[in-house]
Amino acid sequence: MRLWCIAVNAAIDKTYVVPGFHASAEYRLGRAVAMAGGKPLNVAKTARLLGVEDVVCTGFVGGRTGAWIRRDLADRGITTDFVEVPGESRENVLIADPTGASETRLVEPGDPVTADAADRLVAHLSARVHAADLVVVAGSLRPGLVPALYGRLVSAARVAGARVFLDAEGDALRAGVAEKPELVAPNEEEFIEWTGCRTDALRTLAGRAREVGGGTTFRISLPLAAGSALPSLPGAATSNNSSGQQTIRVLVV
Repeated sequence: MRLWCIAVNAAIDKTYVVPGFHASAEYRLGRAVAMAGGKPLNVAKTARLLGVEDVVCTGFVGGRTGAWIRRDLADRGITTDFVEVPGESRENVLIADPTGASETRLVEPGDPVTADAADRLVAHLSARVHAADLVVVAGSLRPGLVPALYGRLVSAARVAGARVFLDAEGDALRAGVAEKPELVAPNEEEFIEWTGCRTDALRTLAGRAREVGGGTTFRISLPLAAGSALPSLPGAATSNNSSGQQTIRVLVV
């Protein structure tokens, strides 16, 4: 099996540790920790750490930052097979405050790409993905790309016989789900925006996911109020998120 991670808006994530950070102040920064970032690339890096051997990142990169992203992934044992586009891949800044256990994110949109580039990416994926592969379509869209691209990418992978996991929001989520990926993983905000279903009624939520998903499996992560009992839903389990808040994960098939 080959794991394909599609990043149409790959980034360099630079993290600075600034104790006591707040706005409207001056700080002398130490050395930044920089790495290739964005949801799909984070999936790829995690997969390699867990021992997955054949991991490939594709999507769009460009310019000096795009070349840096390629090198960083290669250094981690990840194969890169990106479509090169004009302009620069984006750079994001993350400011971590260990004293306040907070993180501030400054996120660039990325340089625009054209409809022709989207066509090239769909053809690129179609020519490379095979039936035994797993394809992850996730993250934000670069300016110039339409949400329908996620539907086209999901469709291309499914036509090749691959399994597809989708993590998107808004119209991109709707377009992707319409092509029947195997798994969709919206967070609470994304699910509410998409379905109009309040997430405090988990059984209603499960029914709504089945209604709009048409056979797709959903992995939905929601905050769980302190002291709440775990609902008796199939596949329900709890864990703590990165902020220490308890969440419930519900698998809806």
